[in-house]
Amino acid sequence: MKFIIKFILNIAIDYIPVLLVIVAGTFYVVFFPEYWGRLLLITIAVVFVLSVKVFNKIQFKSKIK
Repeated sequence: MKFIIKFILNIAIDYIPVLLVIVAGTFYVVFFPEYWGRLLLITIAVVFVLSVKVFNKIQFKSKIK
């Protein structure tokens, strides 16, 4: 069971940030066409930082157990 949960978490860490950036980019192009590039760069930076924090937290918890 732990293997399945770890597998799902690894998939989520890989794909959720990419999907967030794609959805945010589509939203920006539709509603803010003049600023979409800047907003997308900010979104990529924020998603990257958050995904690194989540990944480190998961790795730290797995080392404790």
